[in-house]
Amino acid sequence: MNDTEWNISVEKIDQPYADQWELMSDFMSLLDMRLYYMYKYHMWVGPENNLQNMIGLAVSRIEFEMNLTKAIDSVVGSNLKNEEIADIEMLNNYFLHRLESTKEQGGALKVLQLMSKFSLDDFSGNCLLLAFAVQLDKKYEKLFAYLQDDITKKLPTAETAIKLFAIPGEVIADYFCYFTSNSPLVKFLLDMDGEADTIFGIKLRLRERIMDYLLGNDDDSLGQGYVELFDENQELHDVYVKDFPFRIITSVTDASNTENAHKDETVLVFITGRKGSGRTFHVKHAVRRKKRRCLFINAKALLESHRAIEEKINEVICESILSNGYLCFTGFEVLLDEEQKKSYSALLSALIENAPYLKGLIFITS
Repeated sequence: MNDTEWNISVEKIDQPYADQWELMSDFMSLLDMRLYYMYKYHMWVGPENNLQNMIGLAVSRIEFEMNLTKAIDSVVGSNLKNEEIADIEMLNNYFLHRLESTKEQGGALKVLQLMSKFSLDDFSGNCLLLAFAVQLDKKYEKLFAYLQDDITKKLPTAETAIKLFAIPGEVIADYFCYFTSNSPLVKFLLDMDGEADTIFGIKLRLRERIMDYLLGNDDDSLGQGYVELFDENQELHDVYVKDFPFRIITSVTDASNTENAHKDETVLVFITGRKGSGRTFHVKHAVRRKKRRCLFINAKALLESHRAIEEKINEVICESILSNGYLCFTGFEVLLDEEQKKSYSALLSALIENAPYLKGLIFITS
């Protein structure tokens, strides 16, 4: 493999990425190589196929009329030659090495922040970058429409992502777990509107909130009527704060930030008291003291929203992760009937299930 063939500069291998767009340029080179081999062996057949033209989208009429196959191999890359696998691995290692160099230099690139915040491994990170690349460069829409044998399928599916980025020689079925409802990709990053009938059919389209985050349009505008963002710089009225509850709450926030605290732990803090006793107010003071943000969620309004509770909780948790903030649920004292109590239990279950992603504090006032 030579570096000019796939638009990379080998001499930069030890250099961190200067910005997100240099990173995406290299990723697209890696993507182009994998698409090249996918067309060559799986999806694009014919006596006169010019695969490099496909990458450049110089698609001829003869190519347009060719039959496309849609066979799903049980083993990834079973038709690749050893030298082709070596080429893929070489370019992939080059890309991963520069990613690590960027992380070591403290590069604050949005894509790397997302990978870290949601604990994405190499494969799920590639899926994130793939979805981002398709929305950045529209040439890929036509490529994937051809590749997936359907002019309406302009977005890569889970099946295509597995064929592109799974390790050659591994079984395709082993990658299904990346697209189940419990995976971070599906929970937080992908837009699941119009969900597919099968895992293979899931489309890799980023949620609007994630796309905005990657593009720097991160204005903290929360569209949901049940969420309020409390910023550490917001002013609070200088009124009397009861000493005991304040000390209890701040001792918990202090403990969560000590060197001995487990970084991956999530702590649920239940605060009870009569209406007007200052539960939320004490939390705001404690959060501001720690110079952290906090999302205040009105439980009653959240549970009355029409969407499924799991979807709403995932949205709230995602926002908390993106903003590096605590969560505080309020309004549970007004949930009186049996149906609301069931929703309350479902809410608590959803919080506990998603605790590994939060890695911080959750306050619940009632």
